[in-house]
Amino acid sequence: MNDQKYNIFGDPTLRLLVPQNVASIDSINGQNLNANVQIKALSKTQIDGTILKPDNTPWTDFNGEGNLTIFDSERTVLLSAIGNYPVNMPGGVIFNGRVSINNGKFSENFIVPKDISYENKNGKVIFYFLNSTEDGIGYSNKIIVGGTDSSLANDGNGPEIEIYFDDIAYNNGYLVDQNPNLIVKLSDQTGLNTTGTGVGHKLEGVLNQQLTNPIDFTNYFTGDLDAGGKTGSINYKFSALDNGDYELLIKAWDVFNNFSEENAFFSVVDGNDLEIRDVYNYPNPFSDNTQFTFQQNLNKPIDVKIKIYTIAGRLIKEIEKNNLNEKFAVIDWDGRDGDGDQIASGTYLYKVIVKSVDGEFNKSVLGKLAVIK
Repeated sequence: MNDQKYNIFGDPTLRLLVPQNVASIDSINGQNLNANVQIKALSKTQIDGTILKPDNTPWTDFNGEGNLTIFDSERTVLLSAIGNYPVNMPGGVIFNGRVSINNGKFSENFIVPKDISYENKNGKVIFYFLNSTEDGIGYSNKIIVGGTDSSLANDGNGPEIEIYFDDIAYNNGYLVDQNPNLIVKLSDQTGLNTTGTGVGHKLEGVLNQQLTNPIDFTNYFTGDLDAGGKTGSINYKFSALDNGDYELLIKAWDVFNNFSEENAFFSVVDGNDLEIRDVYNYPNPFSDNTQFTFQQNLNKPIDVKIKIYTIAGRLIKEIEKNNLNEKFAVIDWDGRDGDGDQIASGTYLYKVIVKSVDGEFNKSVLGKLAVIK
């Protein structure tokens, strides 16, 4: 029959990289897992565990880190494409963070978000761990999700949001290629809501005010190492964006569903060429000191040379900065010429010359500055 046929893509003899070692989830909130342990919305929760050797004894000299993920109770989804066939799917992610492993032990504390299912059904704990030579996984479904803990005070403040493109070292850089990496750093003193299940409470972005087509960042968020869900980052890669100017709005909630939003503007330019924009010196006019600034789009180190001329065209100063790995470049000048003397009041010209360190790209921009004593 036609509905009994299948296609296999790939090599059927290829071995999957299944984790070879095991972790034990020892306790939740200090209670062993001989029976189910309940966690409640807005409750402080602690997960403890042990890395085990192949002989199932504690691996006391294992050091590394792991990724701890706590899921809400599973849900049933009807697949309309195959006659509303019911399929069990994992619940929302209550917590997802990196955890240190020291001498074979790990422990993490976090606050359960307000957005849970409240069904008092079993969720699950998954812990994937690794070091430079080994990896493994641990699992438990001895966790009941439901109820509310009212002992924690609500600070009323939403998360802090910082937006970067390609690398957090590129602070204030907004020129990107057609496939930029988005990095969003989030922090909140009570904890971040990353479940993705609360109505209107998703961790999401809106590009160019397309409110009906938001980007769900839930599955692109990872908590920072040993941060207890209070800090973490979204890492998301855009694909094949058209050249032009863009606005991005990021929305985030904490465990109490306090809301924050932050927007950023960026421009997509040809990644196969060097683009230089917003070449300024500030202050301008100046008396003693000024800073030259500009934006550039390369994701590689650059060398910068700034040549300063009189109006008559005589070169009086050269400033060089090499191996800069910044998209928003800032270069200081003390207002002195090549002989170390303060230059006189008047108008001067300057040329900013930018080259990639590997010699592939080279471009220059002219500007004008004024000195007032």
